[in-house]
Amino acid sequence: MPEWTPERVQDLLQHPQRLLTEHPWSAWLHAQGGLAKVYNRLRTFPLPQAQQRVLNVLLDTPGQPPNWYADTLHIHFTTYYRHLRRLQHLLADFLNSAEAAPPSRALPALPAPATPLIGRAELIERATQLLQQSTRLLTLTGIGGSGKTRLAMELAAALHAAYADGAVWVPLAAVQSPELVWSAIGQALGIREGSTTTLTDAVLQRLRDLQGLLFLDTFEHLLGAAGSISRILHSAPELRIVITSRVVLRLSDEYVLPVPPLPVHAARSAPASVPSAVELFLQRAQMATPRWQSVAADLDLAAAICQRLDGLPLAIELAAARLRILSPAALLDRLDDRLALLTGGARDLPARQQTLRATLDWSFQALSAAEQTLLARLSVFVGGWNLTLAAVVAERAPDDLVLLDQLTSLLDASLISSAGPERWSMLQIVQEYARERLVASGQLAAVEQRLAVGLCALVDQAQQHAIGPEAEQWFDQLEVEHANIQACLRWAVSHAAPLALRMAANLWRFWWAHSHLSTGRLWLEQALARAPESAAPERVRALNGLGALCWSQGDYTEAAHWFERCLHLQEQLGDVVEAAMTRNNLGLVALKQAQYERAARIFRDNLEPFRLHNNQYAYAASLSNLGMVAVYRQDYAEAQTLFTESLALRKVTGNTWAIAASLVNLALVAVRTAAYSHARDLYLESLALLQDHGEKESMAECLEGLAAVLVAWRHPERAAQLAGAAEGLRTQIGAPLAVIDQPFHAATLARIREQLDAETLAVAWASGQALDLNHLQELVRSCASPDD
Repeated sequence: MPEWTPERVQDLLQHPQRLLTEHPWSAWLHAQGGLAKVYNRLRTFPLPQAQQRVLNVLLDTPGQPPNWYADTLHIHFTTYYRHLRRLQHLLADFLNSAEAAPPSRALPALPAPATPLIGRAELIERATQLLQQSTRLLTLTGIGGSGKTRLAMELAAALHAAYADGAVWVPLAAVQSPELVWSAIGQALGIREGSTTTLTDAVLQRLRDLQGLLFLDTFEHLLGAAGSISRILHSAPELRIVITSRVVLRLSDEYVLPVPPLPVHAARSAPASVPSAVELFLQRAQMATPRWQSVAADLDLAAAICQRLDGLPLAIELAAARLRILSPAALLDRLDDRLALLTGGARDLPARQQTLRATLDWSFQALSAAEQTLLARLSVFVGGWNLTLAAVVAERAPDDLVLLDQLTSLLDASLISSAGPERWSMLQIVQEYARERLVASGQLAAVEQRLAVGLCALVDQAQQHAIGPEAEQWFDQLEVEHANIQACLRWAVSHAAPLALRMAANLWRFWWAHSHLSTGRLWLEQALARAPESAAPERVRALNGLGALCWSQGDYTEAAHWFERCLHLQEQLGDVVEAAMTRNNLGLVALKQAQYERAARIFRDNLEPFRLHNNQYAYAASLSNLGMVAVYRQDYAEAQTLFTESLALRKVTGNTWAIAASLVNLALVAVRTAAYSHARDLYLESLALLQDHGEKESMAECLEGLAAVLVAWRHPERAAQLAGAAEGLRTQIGAPLAVIDQPFHAATLARIREQLDAETLAVAWASGQALDLNHLQELVRSCASPDD
């Protein structure tokens, strides 16, 4: 037992982290059941009133300066020090007495962690709840290096005193065969084999009446001993078993508690807090090189490093060790080759944890050959995958039971993780490792091609529904796969240019509707530049789509250029309807350039071909476009008639985005004619549809219109918020307000400035740019009109 001095008592009360990392104090605290248990016992020790008050305030609010404690206790600074010194002597005598000696345990001492646990409070609490309720077999599972063993150590220390017989720790990493698990447990229990009974029977006899916890650490390579765990549970009804394993055991009594990587972003409830992953990195960095101090710039670098490492504790610790020779900036630059860089772990760690590659090798080698192949192929995905796409790269049918079993095995092995219903993903570090395996197999090109073809089929299907009532359902699927689609486009542009053109041409409506304007332009330009010149329908759609995206970004010269090229090819192909639609687009360019006569002529001339070919979607669009001409000419009665007729046709086609656009147009007429209550209702109805679509340019139009409504009702702060939110959206997607629409919006902003001082306006504008658009309708409805 260590000898307590007043100085050590001061550390216990004010600097416990010093004791938690220093022998023999850490072992003493561990034997007592942890720091919290010691503090609780100190509270119950009878003390004079003055010293009791000092102890309580120290334990209730640790880490404060001495003056703070003196002020809180309403005593002089020197009096506080006198009471504190007396308290330290009294507690030193108590802690050195037999009354405070560690309680006797039937089981051997637990391993003492060398460093404090960071960021696992919720998991400790959850595991404690499970074990104190009805859970008898708890498996802590996660990828290698996620901190399962460290978490289990903390859990053992926390619960050791809660059970009559405490907890026993059984390390299994060095055990080579499932048959030897009994021997490892027996050794931990201090059982010696005899001639009268088998070791198994001796262990079961020892555990039968035990009221405690059995921790089995590192079980994944001993799954053949899973049956032995069931036998123990049935023989020892008062026993709880906690297992750490990269692979779940699949036992009927098992409750699986995943141990994920540490958070790399601050919680929403505490945005100013340091994420746990960053906290771990800073702690290990200061241990590796005490000269390094975590100033604000280093915090940013630390956060970037932790994000590149997926928040994986082992990877973070290995990276921090590199700070002995690298600056944080140099370390971040080298993380493109994480597997090569992250080596040199502590020598007292198992060999498999001394490099990140060794950790992943350990898991990979435990897979079957077929599972290894599947994991390697899954590395081509960037944004996760679903069962259909997994089947594509695996060359199997989606309902193939073998594929389902292999995915389950990878999930059980913590090499992939669930990312939603029937969707999976893998950590970047695992992906890098698996991709190395795929490259080494020589299959990379073939798997990338299969995925590109599979995703092209999905895009083709979405294109067929792009202007119908199911458009948004399909666009939502494309949004989920957008990262994978872009990876395939990147491959196809270099290796299969016709495929790249086909995909990009069929994606433009999705890019437009979901406000990926710059992204869409980039891919369309690259695909058109690489694909051979032709009058193929794919090239026509690509040219048209590129013009539409340019138009949305206010780049009317470029838009006209691409539309003219598109129209030339359509006329070569003799496609009357599609050519008319492209002329409509040229009419929209003319409209935004205030060429009203030319725009109106184009829209009117296109009504007849659309009517003859029964194309209600295009006919409704032409009516809507003519309505916009009427708005700019301030003929609001004509605009109302045209927009109403267009809306009726769009409701028949069922395209919700087009319906939302018509509602915005009708709201615009209402604002221009001072029918503000009607305008508000129309804008809110449109926003409800647009939020489902994610089409931010039209959402910005709604916000600008609502700002005009609210400032007319003399709600200038709310109006400024909405105008700020609109500007934020337009900046985000690169779609500035058209020059022709700027005067009306400028008038709204002028009215806001008339009603607000500069400081209030700036605050409201900034809050609008950070506004959660999901609460927008509630915000607007809370603003009463003069008639309410």
